[in-house]
Amino acid sequence: MIVGPDDAKENIRQTLFHEYVHFLLHSVIPINYAPWYNEGIAEFFSTMIIRDDFVYVGRAPERAAYSLSKIGFLKMDDLFAEKKVWSRGNRFAAKFYGSAWLATHFVTLGARNGFPSYYRNTAKFLKLQSQGVNAEQAFDLSFDIPMSDFTKQVKKYSRINNREGVSFPRPAINTDYQIDTITESRMAIEVAKVKGISADNQFSYDLYQKALQANEPFAIAYRALRSAESNEVDEALGDLNTLLKMTDDGVDFDNDTLWYIGMAYTQLADTAASEDALAPMADRESEFRERAFAANSRSNEIGMFVPTLVNAAYHYQKIGDKEKAMTMLKAFTEYSPANYWALMQAAIIAIELEEFEIAKKHLQSILHNVHEGEWVEDAQELLELIDEKKKANK
Repeated sequence: MIVGPDDAKENIRQTLFHEYVHFLLHSVIPINYAPWYNEGIAEFFSTMIIRDDFVYVGRAPERAAYSLSKIGFLKMDDLFAEKKVWSRGNRFAAKFYGSAWLATHFVTLGARNGFPSYYRNTAKFLKLQSQGVNAEQAFDLSFDIPMSDFTKQVKKYSRINNREGVSFPRPAINTDYQIDTITESRMAIEVAKVKGISADNQFSYDLYQKALQANEPFAIAYRALRSAESNEVDEALGDLNTLLKMTDDGVDFDNDTLWYIGMAYTQLADTAASEDALAPMADRESEFRERAFAANSRSNEIGMFVPTLVNAAYHYQKIGDKEKAMTMLKAFTEYSPANYWALMQAAIIAIELEEFEIAKKHLQSILHNVHEGEWVEDAQELLELIDEKKKANK
């Protein structure tokens, strides 16, 4: 995670906790939570207090307290149904975040503050929402009180001056973290990555160009992959050779950079393996695959990184080592069971390996949690492909 300079350390800490909760929800929890809970639970844990022997959760974030007192809160039916928060403007977003925190605090700790317990009801409600049931119907199926009465209880809860939180013994975990100061050019490429590097986005593209001029490894690796995808082989190899020289000079690359390097070599290997490849390119497939594998291996030495595990599985599938491909596939799907991109890649690789039931399992997991958009369309197409392949094999 990268944060900008801020004199208020408390703001930085809350932002880090908030965003880390999002990371956990999206990478570990196999449920696509509704926006109100996704933001509410992140705000709930953002104010967590960690001491030597205990952890305390339940404090109100200052921003939530301010918005609730100055702007008010959303009715629960509006909160639960909202999907596009920031398109409504900053004032609405502040109201939404405050309301999401309040509702989450209420369903999580309301029973400790003299209100009925809705913990189990909320769990059912969230599951139904994740399955595509609209907020009103999901609420009626989960709670035994009308939405209007629930809103009244939350409003009453908002007037409590000292809501009780909960403390528990501090777990025996390593909470050490490293803080690095990064260069201006590295910040430029990180912001460009978040915004999306595209010639159509002038802001991010200018930052990307700035990082290239400063020889930032990620920017060079990104360009190498895009050149390889466009069949600009000489340009891709030029950038990859630049990165190899950096390695020889002792420059360390992060996981993202190594993944792009691996992907660029994989793309070159696929080009070399194509029917229309000419010598000497056609003779370099195995070299490129070895270099791709080396980049993946270096990334995995740094730490578990799903994209490089996916690329490793793809590598083993291409060279015909089914056992190792399935081992990699199992590793990244178990590590990140809610990562839909990873599940989609797992399904594609499993189909190539004719492990159709495993592919179907991953595709059905996507369809269970996502109900519209490209994920659904792609998953359905792959399920149809599985049926066709199974018929052809009979």
